[in-house]
Parts: sequence; structure tokens; C-alpha cells
Amino acid sequence: RWLNLPLPPDSMPATTQAAPAGKPGPWSADFVPLGESIREWTQLVSVQGLPRIAGSGQARALLEGMQAARARACDVPAGPVVTLQPGDRTEGETLKTVLVCPQVPGTNYAELAVVKAIEGPDYLYVVQRAWRLPAAKADAVVTDSRGPRAAAEAFLAQVHLCNPAVDRSASSPGSPKHPTSTPERIAPFRESSGGPRPVLAGPLPLARQPSPRGCGLRSGT
Repeated sequence: RWLNLPLPPDSMPATTQAAPAGKPGPWSADFVPLGESIREWTQLVSVQGLPRIAGSGQARALLEGMQAARARACDVPAGPVVTLQPGDRTEGETLKTVLVCPQVPGTNYAELAVVKAIEGPDYLYVVQRAWRLPAAKADAVVTDSRGPRAAAEAFLAQVHLCNPAVDRSASSPGSPKHPTSTPERIAPFRESSGGPRPVLAGPLPLARQPSPRGCGLRSGT
């Protein structure tokens, strides 16, 4: 499978982590707006690929763990994990959760992230769209973040797995293009394999039905 990841305009790679070529394992990549860095960002897109574990429930356990870690760090209740697509005999679950931290410890800002987890045949894909906002009480942060949350939801609705053996459609009209990492070329991260950035380490990271449309796969790929 390839991961369709239509990055926002002007996104630039901030970090990537991968194991030596030929060695299977987890990988990750972070993207921030042009001119920002992994330490100083206002918006963040983070994508991770984690090898699948036999059985079911891997995605739910990961997202519930992120919620629990955020609850401890930010002194707020853990939020729900929502099922977007139930698993079946051929595909795993697709889940979503929203993380809100009214004030990241040791800073003067809040963080909001919407996280989507997709259980593929070989990897668990975790994609996060995050924003930093002025610190405030939890209710105020939720109210002030309605715009960013809507943008994150719209972005993640386009993130899905593509099957290169079946999907040969061109990118959907209007899909953002990136000069160094276009949506259809996120696959090399998976092929090279690598080590992920630990979730909720350092700055609080925040993660529809699969469709053949918008997979950005061209004939011969």
C-alpha cells in the first residue's frame, strides 16, 4: 500500500527517521510551514509507519495511549477514540482522536492535534495535523481552535491508503503539490524503513473510507 498524503502548500520536511536500507522497521517524517523548524512551529504534519502487530486493536491501543499520556501531561480528561472504518478480514481499522492541551508544560502555548490511525496490511500509519495556540483554559482553547480543527479534519479526510495494483488514477484536481515530497511519493519512507519519533516526546505531537480517487498513482508506478 501507498499512503496518500496531500501536504499543505509551502510544507517543508523538518525531520525524517529511517533505518538502514533493506532493514524493515518503523519510520517517520515531520513537515512544517516554510521558515519554521521542528522546535519552533505553528503548524505540524507528522506521519509514522509502525510495523503491524498480529491480531486486532493496535491502532486503538496507540491512540488511547496518546490520550492517556496527554491527560497526565496536561491535567485534562482523556478524550474519545472514534472509529471511522471498522476492520474486516482484509483491512484493519481506521480510527481518529483529538488531542487538546490547554498549556504545554513549561511553555506559554496550547496545542491541538487531530490524529488518524490506519491499519494497513503491513504497517500502522499514524498521521497527525497539529497547531500551537495561545495558552488558555481548556474550554477557551477548544472554542478558539474550531478553525484549525476543521482544517485538520478536512486534511485527514484525504489521507488514505492506495493499492498500487488497483488504483491508477491521477491526483485529484486541486491537491496541493510539494516540491520535494508529493503525496504519491510518501511511499519511499516505507520502503527505506526507519525509526519513529516517540509519540508525545518533546513538544506534544498531536495523528473515510479508502478510495481509489486522489491516490496520485500513475501508470507504470
